[in-house]
Amino acid sequence: MPAPMSNDEFASYWGTSTSLMCPDTKLDDRWDGSWFGRVTLAERNESWPMWNGRPMGPVCQLRLDEAPFVPPHLQDLAVLTVFVACDEYGPERPLRHARSHPDYSDLENGDHWVLRAYRSQDSLVELPQPTGDWGYDRCAISWKHSPTDTPGTSYFLERQDVLERLPEEVDSFENMIDHGKLGGWPTWLGVTRYENFMDWEPIRSTWSKSSPQPNLPLFAFEIHSLDTGFLGTGLIDFLSFARDAQKRDRWVMNWGKA
Repeated sequence: MPAPMSNDEFASYWGTSTSLMCPDTKLDDRWDGSWFGRVTLAERNESWPMWNGRPMGPVCQLRLDEAPFVPPHLQDLAVLTVFVACDEYGPERPLRHARSHPDYSDLENGDHWVLRAYRSQDSLVELPQPTGDWGYDRCAISWKHSPTDTPGTSYFLERQDVLERLPEEVDSFENMIDHGKLGGWPTWLGVTRYENFMDWEPIRSTWSKSSPQPNLPLFAFEIHSLDTGFLGTGLIDFLSFARDAQKRDRWVMNWGKA
């Protein structure tokens, strides 16, 4: 049996940078900053997106120009805003309906959710707010850099050579961040490689020794609601987003429950 890696060796080899999203009530008076559960910025000709006759719920507004770490495939962007379809019970039922098809493929932008990406904040104006209750809270975000975001055991189920050497405490590194993160490792819970679910880098590269495949979406960021309520009643635990490596205007999303 190969000798297990130490915690430091595991973090050194598999760890990667991420920007953690931290709730910060001290920034609540800054309307044009980063937010959970609130969107205030848009281009002058953009309106609030709708679904089924209802305003979509604001998931987040991210000022990437202020994040301490931004993945290379997002460095051409300054602001991201995300909306999701909601009914009177929050976002889960519309998303569950969208995920009812058998192949469990990622949802494309516009399929029950909308992501808007802006290269600069200079042309953005204040977005008029619709009336509505989406069933979840809002809170301003501050950023914190983490240099060693690491994956959990689930990533290595197809990598026996790595699985045999994982530290006993590997799942204490599990990437279930309480609130959200930009870059790093996406959440991957209860999923096998035989399901077409979050088939993104860096997940794919852990399944084989081959180099990352350029045609797979690149993980961008995710929002969590484990202990926050930012996504409602806790029925949804995370929303994960990825950007196409070649078609930069193409985004996909997946959501899950712990």
